[in-house]
Amino acid sequence: MGKAALNMATMNLYNTFKDEKKVNIFAVHPGWIRTDGKEDNPAPLSSYEAAGILKDLFARRREDFTGHRFITNEGLDYPF
Repeated sequence: MGKAALNMATMNLYNTFKDEKKVNIFAVHPGWIRTDGKEDNPAPLSSYEAAGILKDLFARRREDFTGHRFITNEGLDYPF
């Protein structure tokens, strides 16, 4: 249900802002993140690393107005 709700929320935001040329809408899977901060956690990304990856992704996608999408933290399409 959570993924379906995210899809619907993304679609609603896209439909609300589709004529606004300064707003682009997409949902992002942030990757596997060590949110507990423990070094022995097997997740490959610290929260700081993930934040840097997402910052760079958003900068690259600033002019991407191709419609609502769900993408990975690498910018690849992620199936709904």
